[in-house]
Amino acid sequence: MKVVGLLLLPLACVSTSPGNGIAKSTYAVSDALTSGKWLEKYLPVEEASGCANNVCTCGTQGRVQLSTSDGSKGFGIHTVWAPGQDNTRAAANGGKTLKQIEAIWAQGIGQLKDTYNKNVNTMGWTDNALTLRASGSLDGYVTSFTQGGENFVTGTVTADAETLYTVIVHIPNTQVVLEIQSTACSKCSSKSLGHRAATHQNTETRLRTSFPPSPSPSGNTLAPVKISRAVTSVDAVTKFYKQVFKINPQASSAGEDGTKIVAFKVQQSETVSLQFVERAGQTGQYNSQWFASYMNATNHKYMGTDYKGCWDIWGDNHCAYDRAAETTDVYWQRWKQTGYPIWMHNTPGGVHMYGQDPSGWQIQFDGTFNNPPSDVFPRAQQNCYVCCKGVTEEIVV
Repeated sequence: MKVVGLLLLPLACVSTSPGNGIAKSTYAVSDALTSGKWLEKYLPVEEASGCANNVCTCGTQGRVQLSTSDGSKGFGIHTVWAPGQDNTRAAANGGKTLKQIEAIWAQGIGQLKDTYNKNVNTMGWTDNALTLRASGSLDGYVTSFTQGGENFVTGTVTADAETLYTVIVHIPNTQVVLEIQSTACSKCSSKSLGHRAATHQNTETRLRTSFPPSPSPSGNTLAPVKISRAVTSVDAVTKFYKQVFKINPQASSAGEDGTKIVAFKVQQSETVSLQFVERAGQTGQYNSQWFASYMNATNHKYMGTDYKGCWDIWGDNHCAYDRAAETTDVYWQRWKQTGYPIWMHNTPGGVHMYGQDPSGWQIQFDGTFNNPPSDVFPRAQQNCYVCCKGVTEEIVV
């Protein structure tokens, strides 16, 4: 049953949607069918699968889009299992299978109600989150997550002198963490969830001007606010975004515990921030900074930087940047100068480029590409990627 709450300010995702700005957040998952059902159960979404019944020839999908008031395509939340032909793409994982990584995430996060305020590693793992802004109270989400036995914690997050109620929830057996925020929640704790935001991009005033009213007061919608990544160095991220996107941080902050956060808008009209968190004090063999380093090392080994390498399984951890401020030609030339991984393939809409930033996560470029290379990989029908055939798995330490 979907959550239905008291709506004080109905929203529709118009500025950020497929074809406009930061348009989706995608995750590699080992059980895409189950994660897709989870999203449809709890969020106001619509199915957006490209395969019949979400089952592809090579893999499965749990792709949804946020419902909108005008019927347009909403921001995408995609979970995909795309192992490639003969499982070759899944085997290009750096030494740990996707299921093993999901188990590491689950252990690192623990039961949020018990671990979040006691374990900095838990906070670090949840720094990898998609933040959604609700128009009304979060009470419906708290009730539904409680009844469903979900792994979540409630509290407050403060930035820009604004305090918001927040529910952080981890979708079971995935890398997906959602952070749902609102100004109203009678069932949420008032305890601070700590230093989690450099800025709240969408204030109430911005929401009123950016999103037209829903045609029905009973509508239930969410607005994407930011995609957050855990990183080993915000300085490296800042340097990278200055070099590739020619932008400085939209906001930055530093916590008393040494945690540093920076947030960027990739173009002025963007309504979704990209946030990066360098969480201080993490310990142990596995934590969020280890995972950022793990993806970075794996992508460097398999993808390389010449666009024709193996698009390994971690390539599905990405967001999409549609209708970019510059053509993809420009970003490609700048990306090559950074030394970070790039991969390309052909699609009916033209060549798409995937570039990894210092977080280990990637950005999918869907904009205009005037002069792409002529020898990129062809489109993978039904997720049957062939780019990783012949690749030998090697453990990344």
